[in-house]
Amino acid sequence: MTSPTRPCTTVHPYSSPGASAPDVIAFARESAFNRAKPEPIYYQLGESIMRALHQRRIPPGSPLPSHRALAGQWRVTLATVRSTISYLDIRGYLYRAGQRTYLVEPQSSAAPRRSPSR
Repeated sequence: MTSPTRPCTTVHPYSSPGASAPDVIAFARESAFNRAKPEPIYYQLGESIMRALHQRRIPPGSPLPSHRALAGQWRVTLATVRSTISYLDIRGYLYRAGQRTYLVEPQSSAAPRRSPSR
């Protein structure tokens, strides 16, 4: 006997009402990068996402789409997407819960980063 499946109703503490991966996908479609610029593409994309979060074009708490979805929208390799996500993670713009990743604003952008121990 199988029990009927119910949708998960747990609300993530960082998720904002109505925020969804399509918010980020829509932004991904319009975010531009310039291959002719000296900055790496992952850096340009990461900076663009951080600006969009600060300007509320992407609501904090939005779940990050899959790597493949972002690669398809940006027309870049999966390695570039992974580099962009790593760039955002190091700067405190990601929160991971289970297998989901959410975009968040860092608690304090002025907080000093811990230097690696030697």
